[in-house]
Amino acid sequence: MKCMVTILSLLLLSSCGADRSYKGIIVYDDRNELFQQAKEMLRNDSPEFFEALDSSQLIGFAVFGKEVECVFISHTTNLTVHVDVPLYCFDYATREFVTKL
Repeated sequence: MKCMVTILSLLLLSSCGADRSYKGIIVYDDRNELFQQAKEMLRNDSPEFFEALDSSQLIGFAVFGKEVECVFISHTTNLTVHVDVPLYCFDYATREFVTKL
């Protein structure tokens, strides 16, 4: 699936204390706690996403800010599914859920 982080999401992330420094693309390991939490939240928020795709092929990308670490979830196939996939943001220090963008 081809997913994009929207300009609006990045602006909202900026309001949560995100810096603009480049940290590269980081792909989460499947066992990562934040990725697992975000995947479960996405399952509850967008069940149609899980019905349409094989959830075992989901991958998570990290988007960092000064105070938050956000998880962006995509799929490994080229199948296009039109679902607005949010960013799930967690406090960088406590790892607690903060907001969905």
